[in-house]
Amino acid sequence: MGTGLVGIILLLTVSQCVLAAFCQSFFYHRYASHRHCTMSAGAERGFFILTWIALGPGYMTVWVYAVMHRLHHKHSDTDDDPHPAHLGIFGMLRGMVAANLAISQGKYAYLPGNEPIRDAVRRLPRWDWFERIAASYWMRAAWAFLYFGVYWVLGLGGWWYGLLVLNVFMGPIHGFAINYFGHFLGYRNHETNDTSTNIGSRILPYWMKVLLSLLLGGEEKHNNHHDKQGRPNFAHTADEVDTTFAAMRLLDRLGIIRLRPSPAS
Repeated sequence: MGTGLVGIILLLTVSQCVLAAFCQSFFYHRYASHRHCTMSAGAERGFFILTWIALGPGYMTVWVYAVMHRLHHKHSDTDDDPHPAHLGIFGMLRGMVAANLAISQGKYAYLPGNEPIRDAVRRLPRWDWFERIAASYWMRAAWAFLYFGVYWVLGLGGWWYGLLVLNVFMGPIHGFAINYFGHFLGYRNHETNDTSTNIGSRILPYWMKVLLSLLLGGEEKHNNHHDKQGRPNFAHTADEVDTTFAAMRLLDRLGIIRLRPSPAS
């Protein structure tokens, strides 16, 4: 295989990672979960489709993500947390799967004190018929077979299938990295009532901070966000970077979205 083809494949995989991280951070998290901005119904449908394309087999129903995320903030680092990092890797994975199923099946009362979240579901972004297809098991399988077909046609095998796993599970891997390592690794700007951290280091070169933010969508500023949930900009100091917020400012200037005023605290 030529080096040119290798470079193209790696570039496409990195591009998928960046786009998937942006869609998760912007559409799932900052728009659906926290309503940091508004947009027209047409723009919303466009981002539904873009997120589905970016995440492929890892697509998650948007309103289910929003409910799970709000429950995470409410119960962070407790046994009621939908993705409890303090229970270890497998405990967290079990919690995520159980929470996803319970929420998608309408069992909102499986956690204590979440009645306001039940009411909020009616106001969350929904496109029911589209998401029934996009998040179905057969659609996930179709995406996986499509990715495998591309690798097979290009004659890729061996260690390349490790990259195929990354393509297929890009969304869950990103979510796991933030919600697990974002409670163990890094530094803290704020004293919160949980163990959230900002993944990375203050002493990293600026270009590395930009790269990390592109690959993780700015979500690596986990401690910053847990302290100031209403702020769309997760970078709280002059030496921090949030590429998703930079993209949101551009979308705001283009008139595609409207950023809400950022609270002072």
